[in-house]
Amino acid sequence: MGFMGKELRILILEDVPIDAELEELELLKSGLVFTSMLVDTREAFLKALEEFVPDLILSDYKLPSFNGYEALLIVKERCPDVPFILVTGEVGEEFAIEILKKGATDYVLKNNLKRLVPSLKRALKEAAEVTERKRLQRVLQESEKMYRLLAENTNDMITRHLPDGTYLYVSPACRTLFGYEPEDLIGTNAFEQMHPEDVKRVITITEEAVRAGGSHVGQYRHRTKDGQYIWVETTGRVLKNKITGNIEDIICVVRDITDRKKTEKALEEELIIRRILIDQSRDGIVVLDQDGKVYEANQRFADMLGYSAEEVRQLYVWDWEAQWTREQLLEQVRLSDAAGDHFETRHRRKDGTFYDVEISTNGAGWGEQKLIFCVCRDISQRKNTEEEIKKQLQELEHFYAMAVDKELRMKELKEEIEKLKDKLAKYEKISD
Repeated sequence: MGFMGKELRILILEDVPIDAELEELELLKSGLVFTSMLVDTREAFLKALEEFVPDLILSDYKLPSFNGYEALLIVKERCPDVPFILVTGEVGEEFAIEILKKGATDYVLKNNLKRLVPSLKRALKEAAEVTERKRLQRVLQESEKMYRLLAENTNDMITRHLPDGTYLYVSPACRTLFGYEPEDLIGTNAFEQMHPEDVKRVITITEEAVRAGGSHVGQYRHRTKDGQYIWVETTGRVLKNKITGNIEDIICVVRDITDRKKTEKALEEELIIRRILIDQSRDGIVVLDQDGKVYEANQRFADMLGYSAEEVRQLYVWDWEAQWTREQLLEQVRLSDAAGDHFETRHRRKDGTFYDVEISTNGAGWGEQKLIFCVCRDISQRKNTEEEIKKQLQELEHFYAMAVDKELRMKELKEEIEKLKDKLAKYEKISD
């Protein structure tokens, strides 16, 4: 490949073929790979610009019906980024200055063609730099256009400010969020708009982001134009100069989260109430994950087993279940569903003693997890009472059986006595 990583397309405007050949020879000696086209009229030159599309132009100054100056003007109008080197037999200082002012990249004398290759390389390098700058400028312009389009049409407020909090830019969404016009906030300090109780915390978050040079997220209360405060969430990113490393500004996206905060507060209050109710329950409540480990438990469940609240959260179901094997318990956990189950079993306390328990379970999804909810009721007293009643009943049944048997025997004895009385009466009658 040629210079700058490609095969060059060189257009030569020259009416003396031998001069053109000398120029090409000088380029070939340097190792450049190129394709050239030779023209010597205005019409041919215009056609070559359109069809040949040169990367570089070498032009003589004086031609029979055309000249290098006119060619330069055409190039500056139609393809201003293509390097234009004047190759001429003789040139004065004033003319050289003038031709360079008009946009020529360089000039080379025909009697010193050794300067041609260095001049050509420098011209191509400068052209490449100009092309890249223009490309970056277009990218930047498109980026800024897109940035402003997004900033001006989103419900979130987008801001740019200095590390000290001074606003440099505020998007129109500030009207909807806070009732301010953008110009009301530009030049003011963002920290002045925050609730006094939140300022220190947000400054700490910002300073850490500035120190680390990354992004940050903060929630705080922002004052509206009518003096009220609403909750917002700000996502910010620190922008540094790639060359100096200095912080230029901070880009932030500010979103109203007042409704979310109200929902979170209501949910938090509801969870507190539920926790109180759960902790006051007379039954033990334990939540297991899919591995059979305790996910959550109330104090009553911990007390039933004789563990502390911290200890019970480190247990697995087989640490207290006395009648099922570990494999059976894992299978039960795996099969548990929303339909639930109800059964009786025995639990083992921390001290090794046992008690009877009645279990009600159901499975439910919780985020990405499947959890098993278990309500455990200690039924040891009931079981003891049932056993006592059964024992008493057995005794009563035994005594009843004895009594019935005794009554039957008394009846038979009475009948025997009556028979003997009848027999005695008969003997007495015979005796008389």
